[in-house]
Amino acid sequence: MKVNSKLSTYEIFALTNIAIVMIITDTTPSLLAQNTKNAFWYVPLVSFLVVLPSFLILLYLLRKYNAEHLVELLEILFGKFLGKVFAFIVFMANFLLLTLDKRSYVGQIKLLYFEQSQLFSIFIILAIVCIFGAVRGIKVIGYTAKLFLPYFQISLIILIILIIPSLIPERIFPIFGSGLTEVIQEGVLKG
Repeated sequence: MKVNSKLSTYEIFALTNIAIVMIITDTTPSLLAQNTKNAFWYVPLVSFLVVLPSFLILLYLLRKYNAEHLVELLEILFGKFLGKVFAFIVFMANFLLLTLDKRSYVGQIKLLYFEQSQLFSIFIILAIVCIFGAVRGIKVIGYTAKLFLPYFQISLIILIILIIPSLIPERIFPIFGSGLTEVIQEGVLKG
């Protein structure tokens, strides 16, 4: 599928920023804090260090074999049939994980806004909105992210200003929470 136009650098920045904020503000902090206590902010750093080598190897292979995307690279490395099988396995794993992740969003939407609605109907509406965004193209998604990023940033600044009086800096100690081994283990598992 060819995209008609390219995104600007600011649109890519806006999309990346919004995606990272959505992931960070999801249930991730509460999941990380269960085992690592107040050192849960180290876990993403360890996870990044775990994921970075495989990402760099992927970039190296894409450049070395002059492949445009992962499916083409898998076909070059494993042959047409086996490459497509591996690509399908990667797609299905990502699709299932994405579906399970969206299930929690649908549950939140139902709980907060549409208590009387069926879970399945909210999921279908969310899927239709996602399909509409995919059909319209990445340019529309990037433009929308560019429009909404300043509003997100302003609300974040207001939130930080409102939270500052209730911060207790002494709660950061001990620095490694429940222990350095626990932090490293959780970082590797989450990575």
